[in-house]
Amino acid sequence: MNRFAFLACLLPTIALVNCSDDETSTPATQTDAGNKDAAKKDSGPVDYCDDYVDDTAKAAELAWGFNIAPENGSCIKIKVGQTVTFKPDSSFEDHPLIGVGSDSPIGQMGTGSDPYVVTFPAAGFFKFHCDIHASMVGAVQVVE
Repeated sequence: MNRFAFLACLLPTIALVNCSDDETSTPATQTDAGNKDAAKKDSGPVDYCDDYVDDTAKAAELAWGFNIAPENGSCIKIKVGQTVTFKPDSSFEDHPLIGVGSDSPIGQMGTGSDPYVVTFPAAGFFKFHCDIHASMVGAVQVVE
């Protein structure tokens, strides 16, 4: 069999295998930092935060904009009773801030451009994310 005939027989087989709609194939995955579904999990230790910026000794502020991400300091640690100020770079309409879990004091901030101040009355882990941009995630670890 010459090479041309061999390739002519082989190519349709390759095409069928690669075009299969087999639902068991695994799609490319994102890290948890870029996965909005991971950000929406119930409160608890946060898998996309490797390190927390220690803001227990000062006023905590987060610049709320498109560059917010765990690798840019969006995972912070504060003490019970401390506040965190979310300062939007444009408005909360462009980047709706959503707290995760029914016990989250963050709640939902969907409009306006004024800073949003949140007090954390209890210890725990409190996740947040942008409702539009999956990569905009973070967490507040509140300690005694």
